[in-house]
This record gives sequence, structure tokens and C-alpha cells, in this order.
Amino acid sequence: PDDMTAEVVRRFPHVELILAERRMLPHEARNLGASRARGSILVFTDPDCVAASDWLERLVAAHDSGWQIAGGGVAPMPGLWNRALHWTRYGWWMTGGPATTRPEIPRANQSFSRALWDELQGYQTEHFASDSQICWRAVEAGHEIRYEPDAVVVHDHPLTLAELARDRISRGRDFGRLRLESEPWPLFRRVLRAAVFPLAGAAMTLRAAGYAAESRRLPEWLLFTPVQFFGHVLWCAGEAYELLRAR
Repeated sequence: PDDMTAEVVRRFPHVELILAERRMLPHEARNLGASRARGSILVFTDPDCVAASDWLERLVAAHDSGWQIAGGGVAPMPGLWNRALHWTRYGWWMTGGPATTRPEIPRANQSFSRALWDELQGYQTEHFASDSQICWRAVEAGHEIRYEPDAVVVHDHPLTLAELARDRISRGRDFGRLRLESEPWPLFRRVLRAAVFPLAGAAMTLRAAGYAAESRRLPEWLLFTPVQFFGHVLWCAGEAYELLRAR
């Protein structure tokens, strides 16, 4: 909202700063940036992330190896509460462990070949969960997603417990709306999913345990299980609300 970004960018003459005429939501802004970019690889992160010095090098290496869509690990800032929040929001993409394939990667650490981006026509909605949707569409088009856990960005999480609760409910509702737009569910399926939302939250927490085992972080996952379960259940409650109110 101020001129500080422009002042920073002026130090890097090879960087182009696009000043939009109005406030854009994240994916609309990314689509605009991609339309102006000239490179063969498009890489995205978030404004509350700090990239490791070899982040781009590792993502470019993945693309040079033939992968069309790739992403990396997301690490927390120091501190117990930051780590607890991080496991709740990014427990499926912790650093460490082997490079592998994943069903999706978060927008905090996503990259696409220009060819695949043009094939998918960018982000298709303004939902915050559009980063999930573009991964679904990439997989449906026959592309596997490369996960490079050592291509790291560090994510800040300046949230209180109450703010975390509101964030998880809001993001769950957004995901529910996106799910219904992407694949309209019949009423019985929506009611069933909504009825078991606490179990769905438990399943999300256990899924993080599987990824934690891959990255040799099971003790850390176990330490933060209560906060993870709390956040995932609220996410699923928000999703359930949208599934039930849909016509």
C-alpha cells in the first residue's frame, strides 16, 4: 500500500514491478505477472516468505530434468508457536526427505514451465485454493508434480490462536466452494462429508504424519499434533458449512 516495494525493486534493474490500477487478489495478480513475464519458467511465492539462496537453482534444475510443474519445501520461522502454526498450514510440505512426486504443491512455492502454464491457461478462479485447483488440472492433463523439499522458502505465521481459527474456517469455506465449482457433488455425498468433518480433520492430520515420516520429522509432528488437529477440524468445519448450504 506504500512506495516501499517500488524503492526495493529499483535496486534490481532486471526486475519489473507492475503497478495495477486497483487492488488485485493473489491469483489475478499472478496471472497478470505471468502475462508480462518473458521466461520459459514461471515461479511463484508469497510476500510473507523468504527464499533460500539456492531456491531458484533447485527449481530450475527440476525443470531442466523434464518436469513441467515443480515446488519445494516450506520451512517455519523459529519459535515453538511458529512451528505449531506451520505444521497446521504446511505440514504436507516440510523440508528434508527425498525428492518425490506429490498430488499438489502450495502457491508459496510453485513453478511451471511456460508451456504447461499456457496449456492450463493460468489460475482459473480467485479462490485462495486456486493453487490446489491448478495442480488438479495439471494432474488431469497427465503431468506429475515434482516435489523438491530442499528448494526452500521460509514462511512467517504472525497469527494468534483466535486468528488461526478464523483463518482455517475461512480457508475451509473457500476450499468447499472451489470443490463444488470444480466437481459438483450430489446432496447425499455433501451431507455425508459434512457429517464426518471431525474424522476428515483427523485424516488430514494423519496424512501429515506420512509426510513427516518421509522427512524424518515424526517426533516434531507428534509434538504439534493438537494444534494441527484443531486447525484441520476447523478447516473441515468451514468446508462442511459450504457443502451443506449449496443448492
